[in-house]
Amino acid sequence: MKRFFSFLVVSILLFTSFANISHAEISFPDVSIEAPFYDALNTLSGQGIIQGREDGLFHPELFITRAEALKIIFQLKGIPVPNELPENNDFSDVTNDKWYAPYIYMAKRKNTIQGKDDGLFYPNANITRAEALKIVLESFGVRSPTLPKEYHTSFNYPDVKEDSWYAPYVGFVAFNGIFKPENSFLPDDYMNRGEFVLFTNNVNLLYVSKEIKKMRSGEVLNKEKGEEQELESQEQDLYPLIPDEYEDKWDRIKEGVASYYGNSFTGRNTSSGTIFDNSLNIGASPLLPFHTIVKVTNPTNEKSVEVEILDCGPFAKGRVIDLSQNAFQEISSLSAGLVFIKMEIIKLGEGSFQDKCYEIMEEKW
Repeated sequence: MKRFFSFLVVSILLFTSFANISHAEISFPDVSIEAPFYDALNTLSGQGIIQGREDGLFHPELFITRAEALKIIFQLKGIPVPNELPENNDFSDVTNDKWYAPYIYMAKRKNTIQGKDDGLFYPNANITRAEALKIVLESFGVRSPTLPKEYHTSFNYPDVKEDSWYAPYVGFVAFNGIFKPENSFLPDDYMNRGEFVLFTNNVNLLYVSKEIKKMRSGEVLNKEKGEEQELESQEQDLYPLIPDEYEDKWDRIKEGVASYYGNSFTGRNTSSGTIFDNSLNIGASPLLPFHTIVKVTNPTNEKSVEVEILDCGPFAKGRVIDLSQNAFQEISSLSAGLVFIKMEIIKLGEGSFQDKCYEIMEEKW
């Protein structure tokens, strides 16, 4: 079944990085646990990429500068920068004695940045939403000329013209749920620190999982146009607990990334035959029998929700459960788009394990 956030994914490599960071509450007094960027900020601060200002605050409302954006991108990707720079004349307003000089030097050589029309870079200037999309996406290999034409129209923002230079970037992030403001995109407005952390972290999740390659090639767009794949049910014995032959499979999916259904799925039939309702605490699993009750926990904020498995899926690498919006909101903000979770079985459903569903998932993995 197609789902709005079906492409926000993460690989096993990312699971290791999550295991190595502290899930304690981040120590920024000006950041609420309900903030949509909370989980992303906790991840980046745990990795030492984000630090507070001198006053100990994060200041999410402040605009991100061009130099700050580059530093976050380089550190997130683990790209080393030289300690000593040769004399260069890339930009006359960037001298080698500035902290941001190595990042700008390397970004210029990777062809991910250009100067303004006057030949200057303006490292301390605020970055607009359109500029942020271009710099971040191109740093992760997503370039406008190579994007399918469908991305030029994959948005519904009255303030974004289809022939604008940033239209394919807006379409790319909107279609894939990476960064999706409501009503208007406001491309010329400055992006604040909170928005940038959320957006960049989501792009990194796709990059680490290598799923971003499918998106930029148009593979995901083509899949959306196809018919939904029907799944065959298989009769099996009933198990009071996870049987031995399913332990390895369960270990593979009991933690990972969760996303949520779009509103358009309300009223549709799930694979179990139950009508989907976004206001209930239900979800989709690639293995567990229908009507299994699982406890889904966000280790970042330790919030949990009990969910009934009523559907088959998801089929994206690293993503282990799709939640209804009501369930997702119990553990994170909808604006976050995705959340790393851990699951435990409360009650196993009195039905067959979803072997066919798991086989399809493995093909996608």
